[in-house]
Amino acid sequence: MGVITQAKTHFLDLKALYFQIIEAKNITKTILPLLKPTILNFVMTYILMLLQVGVSLLIPKYTGGIIDIVTRSKDENELQEHCIKMFIVTITSHYMSLFSTKVKQKTFVSLDVALKSETYKRLLQCDLEYFDKKTSRELMNILNGGIHGMIKFWFERSRAFINAGGSLIAGFYIMYQTYPKLMLLALGILFIKLALPYFGFKKQREDMKKLNKIERNINDLPRQALENILLIKTFSTEAKEYKELAEVYDQLDKLEMMSFKSGWLFNTASSVIDKIMDSSLIWYGGILVFQGAITVGDLSTFNMYSMTFRNAVSRIKSQFAALQRSDHMATLMEFLQIVLKIEAKTSKNITKSDLEGDIEIKNVSFSYITKPDVQVLKDISLKINKGQSVAIVGANGSGKTTLSYLLQGLYTPKEGVIMIDGEDVQNYNAKWLHRRMGYVSQEPVLLEKSIKKNLVYGLHEESTDEQIEKALTMANARFILDKKKFIDGVETRLGTGEDDDEDGVKKRVKLSGGQRQRIAIARAFIKDPKILILDEPTSALDGESESKVQKAIDDFTSLGNRTVIVIAHRLSTIINCDKIVVMDDGKIVEEGTHKELFAKDGVYKRLFEFQINSLKNV
Repeated sequence: MGVITQAKTHFLDLKALYFQIIEAKNITKTILPLLKPTILNFVMTYILMLLQVGVSLLIPKYTGGIIDIVTRSKDENELQEHCIKMFIVTITSHYMSLFSTKVKQKTFVSLDVALKSETYKRLLQCDLEYFDKKTSRELMNILNGGIHGMIKFWFERSRAFINAGGSLIAGFYIMYQTYPKLMLLALGILFIKLALPYFGFKKQREDMKKLNKIERNINDLPRQALENILLIKTFSTEAKEYKELAEVYDQLDKLEMMSFKSGWLFNTASSVIDKIMDSSLIWYGGILVFQGAITVGDLSTFNMYSMTFRNAVSRIKSQFAALQRSDHMATLMEFLQIVLKIEAKTSKNITKSDLEGDIEIKNVSFSYITKPDVQVLKDISLKINKGQSVAIVGANGSGKTTLSYLLQGLYTPKEGVIMIDGEDVQNYNAKWLHRRMGYVSQEPVLLEKSIKKNLVYGLHEESTDEQIEKALTMANARFILDKKKFIDGVETRLGTGEDDDEDGVKKRVKLSGGQRQRIAIARAFIKDPKILILDEPTSALDGESESKVQKAIDDFTSLGNRTVIVIAHRLSTIINCDKIVVMDDGKIVEEGTHKELFAKDGVYKRLFEFQINSLKNV
């Protein structure tokens, strides 16, 4: 039974290896177009390296020849000729190595830049479902460290394999030409050395997996603690955080000691075999010299080539070990499959002369890819006419914000369709559509740039000072024009620190939540969108600012040719909307005007009365 199980395991390993080879082939086809700008340098690097290996292998031959001249013919002219040739070969090998290294570095830098640029480009093209599966730290690791590390790792590994492989083949051939029986002796001892690590190979792989996991914890635990230092301070869990990291360090110490002991045993055994091999070759080679089968020079040449051969085998073995220790292979496979091979969403790339703003949602159901079993939206149907102001209300988790994402085509419904002006939103050219839509999220997102750059971020043409001032006025955000508080006005740079420019004048400032929200609203207004989606736009504002922003929204709606969708918890702010849609547990449960819904004894009335009573109690 044990034999059958082992055979089955080996078969599965071979099957997995076969699929890995097929996958590697497919990935190679994907990545080759990205290598085109550097392909000549890439090929030249390997050619120069092989030439340098070939030239360096001539050195042992001339060394053996010089030994034979000194011990046998003793011809000074011949000795001088061999020394000159050996000098030329040595210098040539040295400078070829330097030139190869220079070309290698140039190739690596070019390849690094090309792939990083392409990676960032492709990463930005990924849909939101990909970003839902990845943390920002994982994405930054791919961009900053992952790609660079993978390129360097695989470039160096491939060079090392080719270098060692060339030395191995050449060394094997020359050793065979010198004396076949002597080569067989060296080869037999070498196979024993190669077989030695096999017995501990599986355990080494398991140890490396554990080590990689521990090292990730060592990086993640302090980062997570420092990012949430306020939580730690308020709960006084400093000792707990320290103890958790100390335990991980203790695990690392124990595992590294175990790895050191096993590595020490294998290295000792390997060293002993090397000494046996050296002694055996000298002993048997000496006998052959006594018998006149080979010369002293031949023996010296053979020994030098055997060292080259042995070193090449050791380098190849170390490269395989490096591959096993590294998780670059898995990272590279995953990244190329998900990012580099990403296909654009099926789209007809439709554009029109302009957007009207008619919206129709037909039997839409949706689940996030991270939670496929949880239906966020359940068979939603809704008609919004152009120029209407529509409020979407409901408890947290009812699907309001998710619906706003689908309206912008950021996600694809699992079932049903969302139509804008009679066309599936997924068929529009995304850039064209988003230029004509405005969106303000519940949590205002501003970049660490100047306020002006944040305001015009969604514009694709030059803005005027009048446009900026009008948008700031509409959003009640003229506070930024107050030179007493903001010396640089709209050129004020946002951030959390005090990073001065070269003149030490402009400093980054940190805005309050309400101020950030008003800037975000102004950014939406400046686009003059045909469809404006506001997700809790007044959630971070005080009462006075809320009323002013609400008036701005009402003024925007009163233009008559703009569709406005407001997601709100404060029901008092959406009383005047043309239509109010009530959502509960992913479904639309009520729909109508404020008066119509209040007349019903339903969800909306209960929500409204609850908020009114809460205000009375205050």
